[in-house]
Amino acid sequence: MEWKVRVHHEEGSYWAEVIDLPGCLASGDSMDELLEALREAIALCVEDDVSSASAAEIEVAEMTMASGGVEPQAA
Repeated sequence: MEWKVRVHHEEGSYWAEVIDLPGCLASGDSMDELLEALREAIALCVEDDVSSASAAEIEVAEMTMASGGVEPQAA
């Protein structure tokens, strides 16, 4: 199953929301950590669904980066 998520980058870490699963959120210090946390969060949010996949089978199909509220870092 594929899911679309919106990624936010704030204060050096990332958090994401699954668009089609209201309240399904994940966070991580890196994108790799975020993706792992997203797979786990999605598995938990859909665990009551008989047709749901395990965390290892969940694929994040599309990620968009939210731009609101994030101040650019000085170089």
